[in-house]
Amino acid sequence: MARNLAAHLEIMDDPRRDRYLRLLAVVNGWPAPESPAPVLHWAVEALRTRQL
Repeated sequence: MARNLAAHLEIMDDPRRDRYLRLLAVVNGWPAPESPAPVLHWAVEALRTRQL
């Protein structure tokens, strides 16, 4: 199960997603969202380490 979760989190960590959300914020006049990349990297590493 942890392996599947790690795979899904890696998919979510696509830089194109962050770019899209930043552009969407600019178009709509919203504040730019924070990138979840550091949290996703940490979670994936923690899951992978736990599997060892």
